[in-house]
Amino acid sequence: MRGHGSRRRLSYRTANLAGARVQFVEQGGDARRVIGTTRGPRGTLRFRPAAGTARRRQIAAIVVRGGFVQTVRVVARYRAR
Repeated sequence: MRGHGSRRRLSYRTANLAGARVQFVEQGGDARRVIGTTRGPRGTLRFRPAAGTARRRQIAAIVVRGGFVQTVRVVARYRAR
């Protein structure tokens, strides 16, 4: 993950996830929201941290296949201002 302040960029690369999609969720403090969903095996998501308290936050990758959550994994951490 790159960026600082109110501009962040998360680059991702996934394994072959045929029939699945990955949602990236910002969580921590009083913030929890989806910042993006994959459209291919790799790419970049640009986002602005959610408003809230200045605390440590994390980005979780949620793998969804057939409407069911298969895996949840924390992929990045940062401190929001």
